[in-house]
Amino acid sequence: MIQLPPELIDRIIDFLHNDLLTLDHTSLVCHAWLDASRYHLHREFTIEIWSVQDLDNSSKELSRIGALELSVRHYVRVLTICGMYNYLTVRTVEAFSIKRIQEFIGLFPKLENLTLIGLTLTSDPAYGYGYDTAHSAKPYLEFLDLRNVGVAKGIEHLPILHLVSLFSQINRLRIRNDRIADLSNETPPELPQKSSVRFLYLPRPDMIPTVQSLLEHAIQLDALYSFTSTIASAQCVDHVMGFLNSLHHESLQRIELKFLCTHKCAIPVWPRAELSTFRSLQELHFRLDYTTIELVPRYQWSCMMEFLETIPVLTISKIWISLHTRIGTVHLPGQLADFLRLWTKSLDWHRLRSRLQSMPALRHINFHIVQILYLQDSKEVSGRIGKVFYEEARKLVQKELEEFGERKMLYISQVTTMNPWCQ
Repeated sequence: MIQLPPELIDRIIDFLHNDLLTLDHTSLVCHAWLDASRYHLHREFTIEIWSVQDLDNSSKELSRIGALELSVRHYVRVLTICGMYNYLTVRTVEAFSIKRIQEFIGLFPKLENLTLIGLTLTSDPAYGYGYDTAHSAKPYLEFLDLRNVGVAKGIEHLPILHLVSLFSQINRLRIRNDRIADLSNETPPELPQKSSVRFLYLPRPDMIPTVQSLLEHAIQLDALYSFTSTIASAQCVDHVMGFLNSLHHESLQRIELKFLCTHKCAIPVWPRAELSTFRSLQELHFRLDYTTIELVPRYQWSCMMEFLETIPVLTISKIWISLHTRIGTVHLPGQLADFLRLWTKSLDWHRLRSRLQSMPALRHINFHIVQILYLQDSKEVSGRIGKVFYEEARKLVQKELEEFGERKMLYISQVTTMNPWCQ
């Protein structure tokens, strides 16, 4: 990485400081030093901090950046102009106290989205866990994304509770973690106020038992509107349904489940749903995702149907089924029709029709056909194959669900993307 001279850094900062229009649409990415090639047109401020030792090797003056104390002469002005930014991403291998993170967040009065990647939370001798109980004006956050955020060895896992509790409300929370420990054996302190969450994303359902302890102490789910998770095994089924059955409130209106390619597993049996959990459920989103070219989505389809036949469906008005298909070089235009016939015949359409007919409030059925092209040909050839696939798939879906199409309830849409390795 190129280290910029101080004069150029000052010049860049002065330019941003004096041009508010540019500042409003600039992404400022700071590693150990500013790299001019990393300016992009976004309203995002990204900091990527590596080890303090690496920083010491670069410049002793920058060594304190590892503690989020960016008061070095070339960085203090960067942070003073960060008030325009809506998105903040911090990627680091260093350990920080909640107090330091709270102070840092305070520099971004318009902050909406916060992404923390790889942070290790630790206690601070000067502040304990650093939670400011007198801090009454806690900010609202639109989206908090925790990726592999953990705690330092030898201390309790409570800093994660305090991190979430820094905000009065977190509209969307996504936890993609391997490092959050089980809090069930610990006795957290009484927090002055829990954060309210409306959208909860848990891409790894095997983390639900662990995350559940975190949520019980730091987050309110009374206003939970949407829940998103992944189903890749029978164990995932137990975790997801157990979590949903534990909610017992009327705010949950949307569930999104992604079914991964696990065709070698037996079809899991969903635990019976409790009516009190789903009495206000209105939208179901299913993503059937399979990674091998020849595989038809029989397993994912069966998992989806098991879920549909387990939960109460009297209030559901919208169903989205997203079919993600990988198309390879073997699927030339002449072979696509045969492949699609096999693809649709492997699915139990009668079972789906029967369940849809039992939904009195159903008004909208959307089949979202997504093709990911694994082709070595030109984009023109790939696009033509994708178009053929969609047209054939659309006809098949319309034929199987003809009665809903006649009632103007059926909608079919398309997305075609290229596998980046084949471009």
